[in-house]
Amino acid sequence: MYPKKSIRELPKDLRPREKLAKFGASDLSDEELLAVIFGSGTKEEDVISLASKVVALGWETLMSMNVEELTKKIKGLGFAKACQLKAV
Repeated sequence: MYPKKSIRELPKDLRPREKLAKFGASDLSDEELLAVIFGSGTKEEDVISLASKVVALGWETLMSMNVEELTKKIKGLGFAKACQLKAV
């Protein structure tokens, strides 16, 4: 869906926040919604790729994991983003 690049490198109409503002949350994929929530990726990984790894685990699995387990299981997901994910 997205090439591996930073959000800033994407055309504005493909950026998750802009799509959310223009079309609403229902038009975004789970990965795009998490990208909006996370806000940024890491030095090694863009936010969409990170969100894709999270979604790939499945929502039931994610719900059963605590913050510490999430940070250990998903490379690039630190304490703050794991807390954001659990809040969702």
